Amino acid sequence: MHGSSCGVFAARHCWCRSCSFTPVWLPRTFSVSRILISVLRSFPGNMQAGILALTLNEAAYMAEIIRAGINSVAIGQTEASKSLGMTYGLYMRRIILPQAARVVVPPLGNEFNSMLKNTTLLSVIGVPELLLATQMVTLCNFPSF
Repeated sequence: MHGSSCGVFAARHCWCRSCSFTPVWLPRTFSVSRILISVLRSFPGNMQAGILALTLNEAAYMAEIIRAGINSVAIGQTEASKSLGMTYGLYMRRIILPQAARVVVPPLGNEFNSMLKNTTLLSVIGVPELLLATQMVTLCNFPSF
């Protein structure tokens, strides 16, 4: 949620762009494993540290994807909606975001796959890996030949 709201506001407001630069830029400069180790040192639980590290990383990428999708819509669309007397929320909801969704959806699918792959890094700090846990449940409940 943080990533999408940060991306929406950073696309059109210069004051929000300057405030959201560091939380979006900083996690994207470091690898997930470096963020994971840094967060692990400040949080006592392995599971909480893993969730927070993946959240920070993915929120930064999501914000950038949504910002790029909103910026891909032609500025003439915004000017036309303002000339019709629409408010910011109304033209974002009815004009800009539906057009941006066409550009945003494919990279969001890629980020979902990336996050699924990044869960394997959590095994470094002792969190059971998602795919391994799924495989163990499958082996216990559905024995193969």
